[in-house]
Amino acid sequence: MNYVKILQPYNRTHLFTCGTGAFHPTCGYVHVGQRTDDTIFKLDLRRTEDGKGRCPYDPKHTAAVVLAGDELYSGVATDLMGRDFTIFRSLGRRPPLRTEQHDSRWLNEPKFVKVFWIPESENPDDDKIYFFFKETPVEGLTGVKQSYARIGQICKNDMGGQRSLVNKWTTFLKARLVCSVPGNDLGGDTHFDDLRNLYSCHFRFCNGSSSQDAKYLKNVPYSNFC
Repeated sequence: MNYVKILQPYNRTHLFTCGTGAFHPTCGYVHVGQRTDDTIFKLDLRRTEDGKGRCPYDPKHTAAVVLAGDELYSGVATDLMGRDFTIFRSLGRRPPLRTEQHDSRWLNEPKFVKVFWIPESENPDDDKIYFFFKETPVEGLTGVKQSYARIGQICKNDMGGQRSLVNKWTTFLKARLVCSVPGNDLGGDTHFDDLRNLYSCHFRFCNGSSSQDAKYLKNVPYSNFC
């Protein structure tokens, strides 16, 4: 069976979609027309592509993707067993990039939740891609199964490195997702480690300054933001 895992707006007339394809990930383009009242929804069978690195093999595996311009950024398992996890860039004209393979310092059994493309200034070279995921921490307690919520950042203008970093990210950073809670003393840290979903909310500061993006964290059954 085929389970659709990715459905992203590609241009004014098409969606980009990927499915598990009976454990053979496949991507393609769906023609949806130009107007909202168009009833077209047709897969272009002449433009199907290999979905490895974009869509998981197993429908039980999580994936997070975003189209930033003409490039697809995906957090996904790239093998059938779900052991080779990667943050991958594909499509577009630039060379594909990924995280280091089988290196727990980069990613350690992650469960990807969401990814956002965030412009940080009028200069597109400043744009960032933020991945939110849960993973088993390498710095955790020995013998205790733990899960940390993480935020990973890469620069959209990353071109990869040289030698051991050929076709690898050179700007990838990650940190534990921590929210400071104000109090009467020095305050404390709150960890939203059971991360379920996130939303991007565009707002403007009360002083009329530049707009910013906020990430709203939904931890069932409560809703919080950080």
